[in-house]
Amino acid sequence: MAAAIALATLGGCAQTSGRGSPRATLVAFHRAVERNDLAALYQMLPASAQREEPFDRFRTRILSERAELRGVSDEVRRALEGRRDPWVAIPSRAGGAATVVDANEGWRLGRSSAGPGPAPTPQDAARALREAIARRSLTAILAAMSSRARGAVQSELSMLLDALQDPSSLEVRPASAGPGGTEAVGLRLPDGRSLILIREGGDWRVDDIQ
Repeated sequence: MAAAIALATLGGCAQTSGRGSPRATLVAFHRAVERNDLAALYQMLPASAQREEPFDRFRTRILSERAELRGVSDEVRRALEGRRDPWVAIPSRAGGAATVVDANEGWRLGRSSAGPGPAPTPQDAARALREAIARRSLTAILAAMSSRARGAVQSELSMLLDALQDPSSLEVRPASAGPGGTEAVGLRLPDGRSLILIREGGDWRVDDIQ
């Protein structure tokens, strides 16, 4: 629950025109925790959160979560000392998000459909992959992969591009039955492998490479 305070604080900053930034707000959050200044922490929450939870109830809850709150504060300090830039995401209706990064040189474009974004944690990398899949964007999916995995996929796609340059020249060979006994054939590729196709309805569809 204490982690929500840092997120709500950041959200409150983003909604306050011209006052501070995510980086400055996180620094202020860490300092308030170090001083045990609960009033300052409460004032950093957005007005909507303050309306839902009066200060007395907030203070009682935070005192019971002091260890967790300090842990969040320490993570914030380590992230900022490690030059990990805060970023703010604007979710899209398609399930993805565009982000801006609060970098030392000012606000910069972060994660968007234009390319890979920041992923300071493994969870962020998984989130980026999910957003890419939700958008059905091959470019974004490749951008979410490591250079080794991306290279392997791109190499396979390049090989297929070359192999299928003249599909009419590929030899059709019998193949074992597809799933559920569906009709299947194989097209022999130049490298010796076969592109396996199965019939779905009245059309052929690529099912595998063997």
